[in-house]
Formats: sequence, structure tokens, C-alpha cells
Amino acid sequence: MVIPTPLPSLRRLFAILMLALLSCAPALQAGTEPDQAEMARWISAMKEAPRGPFARIRWFCKDGAILPPEPYACSAHGGGRQHGEPNEQARLLQAAGYPVGTVLAALDPVEITSPQARNQLKGILLERWLIAADDGWVLRQARAYRGAFQIEDEIASAQAMLLELARRGAQGRDLLLLRQAALLLPRAFERATLAHIHDLSTSLAEQDPSFHPLRNKIHSQPDAGDAERVRAHALGVQRAEAGYAELAEAIDTLFGRRDLAGVMRQAATTMGRNPLAARLRDEAAVWENVMDPERRLASASGLLAELRESMAGLSPRQRIVALDLGIDLEAETFTAGLELLRGQPDAPPVRRLAWLGGIGDALYG
Repeated sequence: MVIPTPLPSLRRLFAILMLALLSCAPALQAGTEPDQAEMARWISAMKEAPRGPFARIRWFCKDGAILPPEPYACSAHGGGRQHGEPNEQARLLQAAGYPVGTVLAALDPVEITSPQARNQLKGILLERWLIAADDGWVLRQARAYRGAFQIEDEIASAQAMLLELARRGAQGRDLLLLRQAALLLPRAFERATLAHIHDLSTSLAEQDPSFHPLRNKIHSQPDAGDAERVRAHALGVQRAEAGYAELAEAIDTLFGRRDLAGVMRQAATTMGRNPLAARLRDEAAVWENVMDPERRLASASGLLAELRESMAGLSPRQRIVALDLGIDLEAETFTAGLELLRGQPDAPPVRRLAWLGGIGDALYG
């Protein structure tokens, strides 16, 4: 008999997370930190503010110039990036050690992944979790603030950060931090699909002005829930353009379960002559066939453990590929485990022990 473990209430969970965030904050001189109750009010207000933690959109040029959001504003300044500029309250929160409205593209990948910035990086990862778990958190409304984020820049910066972390090691706590970063930072999307989504959403917004907020959200902070948001919008405004259905399907494709056999083959190519390459090709051949949940659980969990054992012998880029595959395998392990529990409630103890063994391998991986 499986006894479900009660989950803590959302309020209790947030309290735990905020305590963790407090532990990430650097010590400040007495009297320099805003009152915590006041900071909590600021965060609550940011959740409902159209611009969230941002004051405005600006160009941040490579020579240090900060310019209005005009086309090619940084062209005479060595180039630059356009994104949101934190408002005064966000600046004070950041100075107190609480990351809010973090723009990954504004970070130096080498500096933020250094041992000296380890607590700051952990705080940013916690912020990413809150954004995903709490309906955007301080970005709840600002996800539709056009220009606050450029998803391509965010992905590029995330990948650069992961590469730096992978260079620093893949054992013990370093591996744990690297894995959490790979899980919480924006993943690299298939470029053609992402470009198609951007084109479709822009075209729909030109035809339907009420679609602009969702278009902006899709361009800056896309997630799997956007597909249903698109369908709900089309239903709510009673528009029947085929583009809405096409856009929703494209988003489903972007965030849907990936073809694991194909992902394994791509990973094997990256591994070169490492013995892991042959193992991945063998597993890819197995995953081309339809498998029951028990076999999927055993295969995915076993491969997760092998990926971890292989980490030390991989190059930094190979480690990132292995982690990316591991995230997919973890999702597959979870799905297969649920199918087994729901589909075989009367399975004998010996089989349940075998399942637990697989879950143990997955947790190790």
C-alpha cells in the first residue's frame, strides 16, 4: 500500500523558500536594508503592476551607455542589448540580496558562476522557480511588458552560464548546482519552431490588437501554458482564424515531450569517441519501439545513473548535452512511475521493490 505524503501548504512552502532566499542574501550594514515588511509589500505590488519590477525599457550598450528604446540605439556604442530597467524598489531589493526581475542577458556569465557569486546564483535560480511556480511571481503582469526580455538573449546567456558552470566541475555540490541550473534556466529551443511561433504571434497581433499582451508574453517569457492561453483568447474574442490553432499547436510542439530516441542519437553524436556514445545509440534503438511503463522506467532510470557516472569524463559541452538529456529522462521516469502506480495498484511487493530500485537510480542520476 502506498501512503501519500501530504504536501506543505503553498503559504508554508513560500515561507520556506523565502527563508532560503534570505540565506542567499549578503550581510548588509545595520540600517541599510529596507524593512522586510515593506519589501514584502513591494513584491506584492510588483505582482499586479503592468511593468512588474521594471521602470522602463532601455538599451544597455557595451560602452556603458544607457539609451532610450530606439532602433539601433547602440550601433555607435559597440552594440548592446535592449531589456527592462529595474525600478527603484527592485534596485533596493537587489541591493539587499533579493533577486527580482533578473535579466540573464545583463549578467556576466563568468562572474555570476564564480565561487564568489555562488549565493547570488542560487538566489537567481530560486527566483526562476518562483516565477514558474507562482504564476510569474513579480513578473505576473510584466510578462506582457514588451521589450522587458528578449528570449533569444536570455537563452544565449543561460547557455553561457551553464557552460561556465560545467567547466568548474561535475562532482558533488558542483554537479547539483549545475543540474538545478540546467533545470531552471531557459532551455535552448529548436530555432525554426521558435521563429515560426514569433512570426505567427506577431501576425495575429497585427490582425487582433487585443492579442498584443499575449504576443508580448510569448516573445519574452514563453512557457507550455501559452498554448492554452492562445486557445482561450481565440475562444474569448470569438475569432476563428486558423493562425490561433496553428500557433497553439506550435507551442505544444515546442514544449511537448521530445522524441527521446532522436535526442539520444543527437547526444551520442556529441559524445564523439566516449564509450557513452555507443550506449546512447543502443538505447535509442530500444526507444524507437513502443515500451510498457515498466520497461520505460527501468531504461530511463538506469540511463540517468549512467549519465551521472560518466560526467567526470565528459567535456563541458558534453556535460550540458548529458544534463539536457537527463532532464527529459527524469520526466519520462516520473511519467512511467505514475502510470505504474495508477495502472497496477495491486502489483505484488516484489515488483514494487523493483520499481523503487529504478526510482533510486533516477534519484542518484
